[in-house]
Amino acid sequence: DGTPRKVHEAGVLDSIFGYYKLGKPLVIDVKISPDEAMKRLMARKRIDDTESDIRERLSWYETDVAPTIGFYRTNSGYNFLEVDGERPAGEIHEKIVKTVGLK
Repeated sequence: DGTPRKVHEAGVLDSIFGYYKLGKPLVIDVKISPDEAMKRLMARKRIDDTESDIRERLSWYETDVAPTIGFYRTNSGYNFLEVDGERPAGEIHEKIVKTVGLK
């Protein structure tokens, strides 16, 4: 979950970073498989987390969010970190903290 979620939103944010000369931002992509996403979302037991609703959201991810991630992955103006989101939470946290330089 994050922002921006659409390529045109990434372009707007990109122009803001450039205008304010904010340097080279870090974009973190925590990757999980569609099956793992389904499992985790179903486990939340929210009323809007039916299997069909989740499949629709995952489909939207592929059409809108994945191209936006691609924009950042291939843009030399950004540092891009891909993290295996199926690892234990502590390992994910440690990788991000090390990359950001907080440790």
